[in-house]
Amino acid sequence: MIIPLRILSTLPCLVAAASCAALAAETSTQSRTIWDCDSTQGVEGLLVERTDVKQGQGAVRWKNHPGTTGFSVPGAPQDFSGFNLLRLWIHNARPVDARFMILVTSENPKTEGSDYWGYGVRLDFQGWKELIFPIGGTGGTREPRGWDQIDSLRFTASGWGNTPNPEADVLIDDIRIEYDPPRPGPRMTDRDFFDSLDLASEDLAAVRKTVEAGDLDAAKAAFLDHMRSRRRPEWWFDWRERPKRDGAIAGGSEGWDYFVTRIAIDWTGWKLLTLPLEQWGKARKPIGWHYINSLAFSSTYGDCTPSPETVLVFDAVELVGGEPVSLGDFETAEDFRRWGGLQPTREFVKVGQQAGIWSQLPSRPGLRLTDLPHDWRNYKALRLWVYSAKATGDVITLTADSDTPNVENADRVLEHLHDGYHLGDDIDWESNKYSPDEPAFTKEWTYGLNRFGQWRTLGEAYWQTGDEKYAKEWIAQMRDWVEDNPYPRFSTGNSTLTWRTIEAGIRCSGSWPDSLHYFLGSPSLAPDDLVTFIKSWIEHAHHLMRITLEHPEHGGNWVTMECNGLGHLGILLPECREASTWLKTAVDRLTLELDRQVYPDGAQKELTTGYHQVARGNFVGLYKFALFNDIPMPKAYLERLERMYDYNLHAMTPEGRLPPLNDAGYTAVIPSLAEGAELFDREDFRWAATGGVEGRAPEYTSVAFPYAGQYVMRSGWGHGDLYALFESGPYGIGHQHEDKLSMFLYGRGRVLLTEAGTYSYDRSKYRRYVLGTWAHNTILVDGQQQHRGGLKETYETQDPLDNFWATGEVFDAADGIYTSGYGPDRRIDVDHERTVVFVRPDYWIVVDRLHSDAEHTYDILWHLNNEEASYDPGTLAAWGTDQGVANLMVTPASSAGLALEIVKGREDPVLGFAPASKRRPIPVLDYRYKAGGPATLAWVLTPFDGQRPPVKATVEDRDGGTLVHVERASGTDHLYVAPRGQQRSLTLAGRPLQGHVAVVRTDETGKILALDSK
Repeated sequence: MIIPLRILSTLPCLVAAASCAALAAETSTQSRTIWDCDSTQGVEGLLVERTDVKQGQGAVRWKNHPGTTGFSVPGAPQDFSGFNLLRLWIHNARPVDARFMILVTSENPKTEGSDYWGYGVRLDFQGWKELIFPIGGTGGTREPRGWDQIDSLRFTASGWGNTPNPEADVLIDDIRIEYDPPRPGPRMTDRDFFDSLDLASEDLAAVRKTVEAGDLDAAKAAFLDHMRSRRRPEWWFDWRERPKRDGAIAGGSEGWDYFVTRIAIDWTGWKLLTLPLEQWGKARKPIGWHYINSLAFSSTYGDCTPSPETVLVFDAVELVGGEPVSLGDFETAEDFRRWGGLQPTREFVKVGQQAGIWSQLPSRPGLRLTDLPHDWRNYKALRLWVYSAKATGDVITLTADSDTPNVENADRVLEHLHDGYHLGDDIDWESNKYSPDEPAFTKEWTYGLNRFGQWRTLGEAYWQTGDEKYAKEWIAQMRDWVEDNPYPRFSTGNSTLTWRTIEAGIRCSGSWPDSLHYFLGSPSLAPDDLVTFIKSWIEHAHHLMRITLEHPEHGGNWVTMECNGLGHLGILLPECREASTWLKTAVDRLTLELDRQVYPDGAQKELTTGYHQVARGNFVGLYKFALFNDIPMPKAYLERLERMYDYNLHAMTPEGRLPPLNDAGYTAVIPSLAEGAELFDREDFRWAATGGVEGRAPEYTSVAFPYAGQYVMRSGWGHGDLYALFESGPYGIGHQHEDKLSMFLYGRGRVLLTEAGTYSYDRSKYRRYVLGTWAHNTILVDGQQQHRGGLKETYETQDPLDNFWATGEVFDAADGIYTSGYGPDRRIDVDHERTVVFVRPDYWIVVDRLHSDAEHTYDILWHLNNEEASYDPGTLAAWGTDQGVANLMVTPASSAGLALEIVKGREDPVLGFAPASKRRPIPVLDYRYKAGGPATLAWVLTPFDGQRPPVKATVEDRDGGTLVHVERASGTDHLYVAPRGQQRSLTLAGRPLQGHVAVVRTDETGKILALDSK
């Protein structure tokens, strides 16, 4: 492994293996030998090795590094300026925990200290390895005079944090400088490509024969034949199964053309449905039963709203009338892959051992099957067994798509249009729709272009039409990209627009394999086209290997995407000798990352509910693809992955979604739990995935995530139950928002208290808004926001947090504190302590304590998920006013000194949008309060249906803590909260209690109904 040490600013990282950086043999290079290493004349402490050498008569041996800590290369030239590469061979006797530095010195008398360019080499390998380092350009440590004024070329095992290792035993040979002229990609030569293959494999016998004969063009043709004939490994679809149309495409209209029928869910139990094709209706002008593209089931067709109680089970789905053809017997995983939204069930089965269950229709409203016979003329009916758990009256619409393929998007790709922007006749892969001085400018636009969703679009059009223009365009674009974007041999590529490792991983696990398998059978695909593509794939593997091995400090969701892509290549290219190493490297790193970036409580350390799914999806993506190809994975891998699914279940709202924490939207997790039910055979996952039809409900309601600092308080798991998530944890290791002590509420069927969510990663005011405290349900001080950014110690925790947490039959409670200061320089020194108490099963009390010796103005924000809101001028209680749905009322414990402004859709400064990505205006309650020292505020958050309930709240300091009284129609509740981290003994409603939090509930006569303290 090679470690950079402040080398060229334009080339920040280094490459190690010669196989990763082979120079094209057919291109001329200039080379100058600095030291052939045949002699040690003029160098003390080195020996000459005559038997194990790379070139010439000898190599120099450098061992016992404490005894010989370094040396200078004799006769090093003073001018390196005409060259761009430093190359040498080293042999390491055995891996040791050590490294040495190579220094190119160029002392500048104007600076103090050494002036140089430096490269670090880890001795963590065995055998010979060629090292290639970039030279030229600016940069370096301090101010080297220049590449034309070199003083020495030195090797040293001391300094720069190195400890000379007595076990180090290194051979060095053939040190030279070269000029390698720029050239188009791929960097791999044809000879390099065939050398990288396992030509000893019998599967590649025809390739081996032509390579041995020296006919590389014939070898490319043989390789194409091999790729077209191989059956393993499998991709998710087989290019051989592309629809073959034998009927004329006649008919169609400007709209969507299809056949349609409907099923009313008006029964319970099993029912055999036979749907004669002649009785299906027509929408506009379907081409005909000989031209069926897909079969879809929709619960929302015609603006229907499905019931969450509708649960259907399908079995023995087939086309009948001629020789029956099964569309799904659901006995194998393949059927569930084809059907997408169905999950296996063994509890409700009509035929065989399994059936497919469709539940949670509000969040999974449709099914679509495309992998099916496309000519239905020989069939009379669609027949299927359907089990209905309840006669809900929902209507399921079945559509058999018979539309002229919609290739509008693909035709735009042919025109080199991307998101409405012309990329140029010769595509500029670094182009951007937006000018850098526009607020909407974001490099994500260019990154997205280089993730190649547009190649999938071409592939889908080719799949439907067989029109070679789409194949030819893909081939042209693929070759253009590979030629225009040579593999970056000396850097991670993360400062570029086209070779970032995240894009490399994403495209290697998705769009590029999709593209290959869409077009592999195309007659337009020539042998050299395929080899060019695979060369780039191999270069991608080398690129991803480098970031994985040489940058162990690299972390977060990027690593999951990088290693998922690398692992996919290891599975997809068994023809490569290195493929098993790619796969093992990816699996080992992902197994490690399951501990490094996932807390023991299951939360991914970025603490964003969206990127939790990104990381989880990449972790499980490689596992599932390996399983699909019968490749074993470590048992520990799946065991460690399970807790990420646990997090999804524990933290989800009653409608199966996660709050929009950090850079995230309101995130659906039911499909992940259906997946988890099968991976882990978990009854609670199955219960959630099937809407309670199968499995077993969780035995808990409320739950704490002690590392993530997230606290979920719920009255139950039903659609009408109450739910809150209070976040009081670390800042997160990525995608962070300044949102500590914020809350999210759901109740009685809808979100009640929300947040702004995320926004495009651009330079606009809306992006700044969602990142800041204004977009969340917490407090600002003197108009200034929280500022944990840059305080690395706040990003993650090694231990469970010391926040208070308790759950019981009477109440749940959690607290947290923000102590990092407010404003861009953090000079506003106010500590905000918040305690949230769920008084079961009705409402929440929030106690805010503000610790400061100075006078400050506070903005306390509550983002209502409403169209409009109103308030009481006397009490300053405020509430959402949407009709026909549940609303939330916020009641301050005292209005003295408070001012309230309801802000909706304000543009300057931005406030009152959720989700911000859609710029939907919502009312935000901005309570303003001024205090000349410590202050305590309390709030009652009450969900309600219909008429607004009477609520009155008061707060007082008592027994060293805070006492809140909440008067409601049903009685009065008393809440006591001790100072943070302390417990108190007190008497409440005549009862002695002890704890940090105590609650006593009384009826309208004062009779105690319930009490508890924790």
